[in-house]
Amino acid sequence: MTGTGCDFQRSLGITANLLSAVENLKQAKVRQIDVGKVTFTKSDSTKQVRYFDNIASFGLSGE
Repeated sequence: MTGTGCDFQRSLGITANLLSAVENLKQAKVRQIDVGKVTFTKSDSTKQVRYFDNIASFGLSGE
């Protein structure tokens, strides 16, 4: 998990303890989640696609 808030991790009920998180994954049920898609054109005119599952930001983001 990345980020200091661990919002995605917490929303799925995954603990910060690695061993507990692994045990949780062993018993976890499959869940559907929303995923966002961003398509943009870079400065060299190539198109890029990125997917995100919790938050998207650009420029300056708060921590």
